Amino acid sequence: MSTTTLSPHPLPGAALRAALARPNLEEVLAAQLRSRLVVPGEELAGSERLEVGEHVAVEEGRCLSRILGYACLEEGRLGVLPPLWFSPDLLEVHLILFPQAQPLFPLQSEWLEELLYLAGVKHGVQQEVIESLCQGTVPLRHAVLLARGTAPIHGADAHFRGAFDTAPPSSRITEDGTMDFSARNGARMVWPGQVLGRVVPATSGRPGVDITGREVPAKAGRELEDLPLKAGENVQVLCHKDRAAVLISKAKGHLLLAGDTVSVKLVYQLAEAGPQRGPIEMDQDLRIAGNVLAGATVKTSGSIVIGGHVEPGAILHAQGDILIAKGVSGENTRIFCQGSLETKFIQDCAVVAHGSILVGSYILHARVRAGGQLKVCAGGGPRGGSIVGGEVCATLGIEARFIGSPGGEPTLVGIGPDPELLGRLGKLGEVIDFCDAGMLRILRTLGLKMLEVHRIKDLVAQATPARRAYLLDLVKRLTELAQTREQALKTRENLQKQLEGPEEGGRVQATGTAFAEVQVRISGALYSLTSPHDHPVFSKGRQGIVVATELPPEAATSGGRKSG
Repeated sequence: MSTTTLSPHPLPGAALRAALARPNLEEVLAAQLRSRLVVPGEELAGSERLEVGEHVAVEEGRCLSRILGYACLEEGRLGVLPPLWFSPDLLEVHLILFPQAQPLFPLQSEWLEELLYLAGVKHGVQQEVIESLCQGTVPLRHAVLLARGTAPIHGADAHFRGAFDTAPPSSRITEDGTMDFSARNGARMVWPGQVLGRVVPATSGRPGVDITGREVPAKAGRELEDLPLKAGENVQVLCHKDRAAVLISKAKGHLLLAGDTVSVKLVYQLAEAGPQRGPIEMDQDLRIAGNVLAGATVKTSGSIVIGGHVEPGAILHAQGDILIAKGVSGENTRIFCQGSLETKFIQDCAVVAHGSILVGSYILHARVRAGGQLKVCAGGGPRGGSIVGGEVCATLGIEARFIGSPGGEPTLVGIGPDPELLGRLGKLGEVIDFCDAGMLRILRTLGLKMLEVHRIKDLVAQATPARRAYLLDLVKRLTELAQTREQALKTRENLQKQLEGPEEGGRVQATGTAFAEVQVRISGALYSLTSPHDHPVFSKGRQGIVVATELPPEAATSGGRKSG
């Protein structure tokens, strides 16, 4: 077609090409070149005679555009550049509409289809978009998608799919504070031959097709070289094509996930545990349906789940968790576990857990220490959620509804070191003392007051052959003791550094009231309450223990005396 409309001044060709060659649409549109699309048959005019470039025809001395595009000057040649932007992967092509200096001619579908044909676009043409654009029913935008290829679907990497929930099942606390372990008891029970997890193989993917009709290859997923979980006790690894592929349970028991190792702990079941059968010691999990009777002793390398309560004088020791539905009582009762402890109440007894402690109703006149968090829930009536009397300590924090009692019951709560670390420090101290005593005896035998290497060498060199063997044996024992002592000192130093940190950030919180005669100890600082504090939160500050209020803010109180 021909037109009498004044033609636009041509754009610099280099700037236009550079804009359309940018890798993403945002950068293309940011160029903000100002011009107007010329249409097929439109006359192109310049201020001087120019050579003819691409997509320009000369008819009767006039320069006419062959296509829909932008007129441009490039190295002294007058041409028309297609207004198309191609994505780097050739999966999309867009019509680019820079700000127009003059009103745009109504577009015709043939013009756009011709542009796509000349560009070699054969696949994914958005015909409905083109027709709507030319009918004016779609508002003109700065970029309009004209064709879209079919993207490849890349293969998925091989991955391990466990047939179990890696999150530990939680207990439920009933209204009276009793612990309900039904969810925990069933959630992780497995059987011989049960598949615990398997490797889902990598997939090859599905190729795509770009806008030119060429196949776009898909990337194959990566195979899994090793299982992310190790097979522990009573777990078997089955291989497929020389690669570990499936984890199978070899026994009936509780599924245990510790770090990157999955194990099945055997479960021994008892109706109740009493002293009549003697001490119970086993290398597996133990489930007791009823009570642990007075005087009973139970030790296991696994965990203990008790459906009843623990009577006075019983002793429980577990390398895993201890879960007691109905509480623990008795002055001679001792509870110790490497894991966490959960129970309805703790009364008049001693309890140590290296993990957290969760209590459903109250702690009364007990000595309790947790290596993690200690929380007393408000089950069992209006006085539920109380810590009254005794000494209660945790490494990471304590939370209860009430601390102390309206009658002024002396109660000590605090943030202190992990009991496991304290125990290890104690054992290391014993090792160091043993080494010191042994080294001292050997040095006296050698006639030395201290460890002097050069004098020991002289003694060995000057000794008779018969005595030399005896001295060498002493030197060997002395060296072993010195090395053991040095290692123990380094380990103790590292443990002491660990003890310096966690309790500094721990806090003691009473969501209700902390009463008079309560003492709070954090990292050696002591705060004694002389009057009730509502909603207090105790933490360590630079000058000692800081007391704040959680709710309401205006309830912050004074009246305590503090000492560091």
